[in-house]
Amino acid sequence: MKLFLAIKLVPAVVLLCVGCAQTVKPESEGPEISDSSGSILKVANFVRIRDFILGQGRRQTYCNMFNNNPYWGFSDFNAYLNPPDQGNINCEIGKSEFNNLVIQVTAPAPFRYWDIQFDQTGNRLHVRQRHSEKESHVLAREAADFFRKALAEIDRQAARGATR
Repeated sequence: MKLFLAIKLVPAVVLLCVGCAQTVKPESEGPEISDSSGSILKVANFVRIRDFILGQGRRQTYCNMFNNNPYWGFSDFNAYLNPPDQGNINCEIGKSEFNNLVIQVTAPAPFRYWDIQFDQTGNRLHVRQRHSEKESHVLAREAADFFRKALAEIDRQAARGATR
């Protein structure tokens, strides 16, 4: 299966689609990247991060839309899981899927939020960063960096658990 990484830059919002059957065409004259090199931004890695947070994480509310979100504080960012809608306002595990990962960058300031959503019907990821003026290749590298750091920490946690 070929993976495509498409980045769409429009004013104040950047969309990244991983695993799309085709690249996303920009509505305006913004940069676009296609990558079939096997990026770390894969559905399997998203699922691994999500399952780790659901199984090992804590609970923390970060916005007024949901309560007690599944949460993990990674070294440079916080990761929160959201249910699909407010039908699960208290974020009860088992009541709905948690296919939206919110990344809150904590270092360096200022805080920036990323949304990484797993679209199960298309088996792809959508990545969005609001209020960004960065070039698309920089945003793709940063989103991949979140996954790389999260997976490395998950591996460290698993190694610690195996040595106990």
